[in-house]
This record gives sequence, structure tokens and C-alpha cells, in this order.
Amino acid sequence: MTSPAPPFAEPAVVRAHALLAEGREAEALALLERHPSPAADALHCQIATRAATAAVQYHDVAAACAWLDRGLARAPGDATLNFFRGNLHLDAGRPAEAVACLQRSVAAEPGREEFVCHLGRALIAAGRAAEAAAFLAPWSGSARAQAARGTACAQLGDWTAAAEALANASRLQPDHFEAWHHLGLARQRLGEWPASLVAFNRAVALRPTDPAAHVARGATLVALGQPAAAAAAFEQPCVSTPGIRKPSGPCKRPAASRRHHKAVKDSGAADAVLRTAPGLLCSRQAPRSGPPIPFPRPAGAAHHLHRHSRMNRILSLGGLAASWCCCSSPACILSRITCDGKRTG
Repeated sequence: MTSPAPPFAEPAVVRAHALLAEGREAEALALLERHPSPAADALHCQIATRAATAAVQYHDVAAACAWLDRGLARAPGDATLNFFRGNLHLDAGRPAEAVACLQRSVAAEPGREEFVCHLGRALIAAGRAAEAAAFLAPWSGSARAQAARGTACAQLGDWTAAAEALANASRLQPDHFEAWHHLGLARQRLGEWPASLVAFNRAVALRPTDPAAHVARGATLVALGQPAAAAAAFEQPCVSTPGIRKPSGPCKRPAASRRHHKAVKDSGAADAVLRTAPGLLCSRQAPRSGPPIPFPRPAGAAHHLHRHSRMNRILSLGGLAASWCCCSSPACILSRITCDGKRTG
């Protein structure tokens, strides 16, 4: 609720407070719009923000946008209104409009960390990753800003800078799951497998039910030549994620499909796509030469991975493919192998 009208307030402001107490926000705004003054303008912004917040709570985004636009028509430089409106633009998939609003918020309050971080993310969403990385660089003491900067550097393909920013974010905020998860992905791209495993271990410790973190951790374990641990990591999403059922019993395939699977297994094609190049390039991009990563299969391990190779579903639940393309990781390679041994993409 807004505070009562101050003593000796203008009559329009006093009446607007009374209307607001009765829940008549639209009439209060209309009255203040007919009687402009600094006090009326301040109250106008408060009412617009309050009404927009209530509309969002009732999931009426269109009404929230209308209230905010009405407030911005009266106070186009207000930091709070622009921040609120910018985030609604971002949620609606309009990053360019979000950037414009959030830039006005930062201009009004340049030292506000929340405004800076959201503007950085809007710039990334708008495809302006280089600008975002440069804008967020001075905020070396903010975990959120450094995590966003790491995402921007990753979009630019600068994995060294991405890893540096994400390591800084995880140091500043040790319970920042996204920082640890994305740091593990950046270390994968750099071929720093032990460091990648350390990051993923922290990520799954912070969020044990996140499927994408377990899948990415499994990919690193594959690269480190630990197939049993990798199989357990790939198994974990089936155990912890609703909607991903663990198959029971032996995998039933037609005889022709079993012969195809045996031919693929005997030819070593599954190992051929696992290269030691930085980032483990997928088969579409992998160099023709280079030693395969040792991937010994204990009894039943190959069949186990085929039985649980529904990683497209797991990755979509985990959001791994949204801003961090995993098509070059072993997990993504495994995700394109169906239960009958055929490539799906």
C-alpha cells in the first residue's frame, strides 16, 4: 500500500490517496494526470508500479504492460518503471525493446547491480554479446554480473575469458549453480577435463536433480576414461527427473536391428566420434585423425548406454541446449543414438 497523503499536500494528491485506498487506481491516475506536479508525478509512478505488480500476480501481463506504459508516459525516465517494463519485454521475446528500457534504468541509477545485470542479459539476448561482455567487465565484484559476462564470452567463442568470468562468479558466490555448471561446460570446450569434472561435481552437489548437469558431468567422465562413472551419471536423470522413466528388463530389438547394432559396435564407430580435440568436436566437425579416447566397456556397459540414450529429452528438460550448445559434447553424441543403434541426426 502507498503511504497516506502528507500534511499540506495538494488537493489532487489528497484525493488520489483516498481513491487509492478504495482500490480505484485508474481513477486516481486519471486525476493525477489532470493535475501535474512533482508530488503528483511521484504518486503516479507508485500507483502504476503497484497496479502492474498486482496484474502480474494475477498473470495478466497485458494489463501490467498497460499500467507500466501509462506510468512511463508520465515519467519516461523512471528507473523502476523502466526496469519492470524491460523485464516484461524480455519475457515476451522482445530483447531490443528490453535493452532500451533497461538502459534508461541504468542511466537513472548507474550503481544498481540488479539493473546492470539485467541489462547485460538483455544485450546477450539481443545478439549483442560483445557489447554485453564489455559492459559487464568492470563489475568484477558481482557474481551475477560475472556469470552473465561468462555467457556473453561463450557466445563470442572466447572460452578462456568465459571460464575466467565464471570461475570468478563461482568464487564470489559458491552456491551459484549456473556459474558452476557453465564453468564446467567452458572447461569442456578448452579440453580441461579434470577442472571440468570439479565444476560439474559442485554443480550436481548444489542441484542433485538437475538432469543437464548430470549429463554434462557424464560427458566429462567419458573424456576422462571413466565409463562406469559416466554410465552412472547418465543414469541419474532417469532416477531423479519426473517424466523420464528408467527402462526395465532387457532391451527388445528386432533381429535386423540387433545385427545393425552389433555391426556398429564391432566397427568401433561409437569410439570414433570421441576425439581428444578441445571441446570434443562431434562427428560432423571432428578431424579425421587423432587417437580415440580410451573407453573400455565392461560387461553390459555399451548396452546400458544404449538403453538410456534418450538424452534429447533430458537435455531439453535441463535447458542445456538453450544458450550453451552441447552438440559438440559426448553427451550430445550419445543423445543422437537411438535404442536400435541408428543415428537420429
